[in-house]
Amino acid sequence: MPALTIPQITARLARQSPVLSAAKVAVKSRAMVACIVRPGPQPQDPAEMLLIRRAAREGDPWSGQTAFPGGRCDVEDAACDFTTACREVREELGVDLTNRKHYRYLGRVSDMETFKSRRVNMVIGCFVYEQLAPQAFTLAVEEVAACGWVPLTAIACAREEDVKEVKWSIPRDTSMYWYLHLLGLMELTLPSLVVCLRDATKIRPEVAVDALSLWGMTLCFSEMLTMDPSTGLTPYRSLPIIGCKIPHMFNSALHDMVYTLYVAAWRKALTRHASGVVLWYLPFLHCLCAAAAAGAAGIGYLAIRSKL
Repeated sequence: MPALTIPQITARLARQSPVLSAAKVAVKSRAMVACIVRPGPQPQDPAEMLLIRRAAREGDPWSGQTAFPGGRCDVEDAACDFTTACREVREELGVDLTNRKHYRYLGRVSDMETFKSRRVNMVIGCFVYEQLAPQAFTLAVEEVAACGWVPLTAIACAREEDVKEVKWSIPRDTSMYWYLHLLGLMELTLPSLVVCLRDATKIRPEVAVDALSLWGMTLCFSEMLTMDPSTGLTPYRSLPIIGCKIPHMFNSALHDMVYTLYVAAWRKALTRHASGVVLWYLPFLHCLCAAAAAGAAGIGYLAIRSKL
């Protein structure tokens, strides 16, 4: 794949028709992030995108994570997603995305949604900007530990062996938590990439910016921006004896195999850039297995009775 340049990214965004969420959620249940890109150091180099390392904060589930700058909507934003993205970037990095001398709006990618009890719980949107001129960042110490640049080809040209695994514990407030816990399915396996921040700005010299894990929605948005919609980064596992590879999502290889068949047959579109995994197939699967077992037991019982 050739190096991804700003004109190529602009053309890709122009061809896309972003799907914006129509879910009616509370103001604080919407969040907006900004993907800021710039040309590579040399004309032949790929474009780079800006990532932040979040500050370590006790009680924050995203403490220390790698992400795009951004955050939750506020009442003062007057229900304007664009205003939210600009405000959050200004608060976290000290730069103004509305300054046309320094930044140019390129487009928006499709929104992402998270679910709770089968209802939309959170909506996240992503705006893409080009940095036109170098600008120093002033980090909000309580929110951002460091920021720096990553080549877009780190995502677009990632190979299967580059994809690592991140274990995501299923939250307790998930409606199916105890059911899954009973089955021993306490964690999901999500893809991640190891990235290093270049030209980093840090709040302290000792803040690490090498070997950071890029995963979750930030990785999904990055894939939308850089990769063909029909492809995606997925961790795989090899089935024992058989040797074939299937997407690795659950603790159990059996559930991985059945889920793969389920997705292939019914939920193809959901796997393109899904930030999570549809878990509702599990009760159906287990009820089906229970029905099959009960049927087999019944047939066996009748066969034995007929011989008596």
